[in-house]
Amino acid sequence: MNVTVMVKGGGYESLQIAPEMLGELAKRIVQDGSEWVHTMTKSYEVVGILVKGPQIGDRVIITGSGEAEA
Repeated sequence: MNVTVMVKGGGYESLQIAPEMLGELAKRIVQDGSEWVHTMTKSYEVVGILVKGPQIGDRVIITGSGEAEA
C-alpha cells in the first residue's frame, strides 16, 4: 500500500508499506507521537500518515499526540 508519511523535522515521503504493518505504525504514532520506519536506503522518524485511495474512501490522516517539529 502506498502512503505518504509526515517526517519529523518537516517534509513528506512516499513509502510502500504492507497493509498489515500500517495498523501497527498508526497505533505507535498515536501512542508515542512518532515511530521509526526503515527502508533499504534510509530511515525516517514518522509523525503522521496520509493514506489515499478507493479502498479507504477519500483520505485518512493519522498524527501523534506529541508535538512534531515543523
